[in-house]
Amino acid sequence: LVSDEFKNAWEAYLSKRFPDVKLLFYSSKAKSTEGKGGVGTRKKLISAPLTKVDREIKLKSSRKLLDVCISIWNNGEGASSDKEYPTIGFVGHPNVGKSSILNSIVGHKIVSVSRTPGHTKHWQTHLIREGSNQSACKNNEEKQPGRVVAELVDSPGLVFPVIWEDHSSDLNNDSTRFIGRNVYELCGLYPIPQIRETYSAIRVLAEHVQLERIYNLKQDVDSYGPEISPYAILGTYADKKGYTLSKGGGPDLHRAGLEILRDVVDGYVLFAYWPPGYS
Repeated sequence: LVSDEFKNAWEAYLSKRFPDVKLLFYSSKAKSTEGKGGVGTRKKLISAPLTKVDREIKLKSSRKLLDVCISIWNNGEGASSDKEYPTIGFVGHPNVGKSSILNSIVGHKIVSVSRTPGHTKHWQTHLIREGSNQSACKNNEEKQPGRVVAELVDSPGLVFPVIWEDHSSDLNNDSTRFIGRNVYELCGLYPIPQIRETYSAIRVLAEHVQLERIYNLKQDVDSYGPEISPYAILGTYADKKGYTLSKGGGPDLHRAGLEILRDVVDGYVLFAYWPPGYS
């Protein structure tokens, strides 16, 4: 979804901020889709079936993740533990792909996935057995031969408080600032059908993404004025799609906003922050 430059920038920042944490990057696509055309082009690239090269990249990424986790455990707690295999937990925000990565490691679908945040509602454990990362048995069901090498734990997403530390100028800076719910909506942490107004999220999105370019919007100056605003963007998009409140009524701005937010959550519109202090 993002460029190599973006990935490398975050790797450098996180390595400096958390020097004792092992960083790995996962991908199921051989090529980046960042900066390639408009929404339609990205949608085709992201939605296209995985090629042979893509599948090899996906398998290699998942195997490396599993091998590194097992290696860390063997060199740490596992060296003095009576337990024969590590328990590997998947922790993070809702709707970021925890269950999808687990399915990739196993080699087939064992947990359901959804773009709706909160889809995983309880802990689920799965065993990975020796010889391949292509087989697993759920919980303690002995269905596959071979020694167990790891236990995978899928967990519900965690939504953190809407406050964070601002380290944009200094890693030791203790200043803080608040983040509004509109950023949560753009990041897929809030169910889209429950969003009551989309202006705030679209305003933040338009500050980072040229929506008029990627959606090829031709703003009607007579209807929306010359200024690019959330109202003008949503109105122009609704006119282009033919979304109206009723027959012969005005443009359905809310429907237009929800559709754009879905494109953001699905990755068709790239919304991503560079690391603090990066230039």
